[in-house]
Amino acid sequence: MGKYKEKENQRKLSDAEEKRRLVYEQLRDHLKQQGYRERDLTVGLVFANVMALVLGIFPCILFVCSYIQVNGGMNLRFRPMQGLLFLGVFLLMIVAHELIHGIFWALFAEGHWNSIAFGFIREYLTPYCTCTVPLKKGQYVIGM
Repeated sequence: MGKYKEKENQRKLSDAEEKRRLVYEQLRDHLKQQGYRERDLTVGLVFANVMALVLGIFPCILFVCSYIQVNGGMNLRFRPMQGLLFLGVFLLMIVAHELIHGIFWALFAEGHWNSIAFGFIREYLTPYCTCTVPLKKGQYVIGM
């Protein structure tokens, strides 16, 4: 198990996730019988989300400093339309982020787009993209 992986079965899988888990386990067992060995390099959702926040702090500080430099200070006047625009762009960037994973994995996957699945984990407010067929290490890394 990965060092930062949460306990197994901590959340209930959706029907689609459960189906993908079963297909994965069958393929894993088949590959093990052929002499492959398994190395679990997964990282849990909580750790990934915490790291996203930690790693996002530096760019935020950089943007705030740049804003102050360009504008000669902080203008904290609230503008609802700018807030809505920011939220809209933020949500579009999340969709674009997951699409980038899907596009690159689809280029390499045997079934192309038919092998790509998107989902959302409510408990963690986490969208995801997954490839349902095996990829070579380099292909997977390109999609990441």
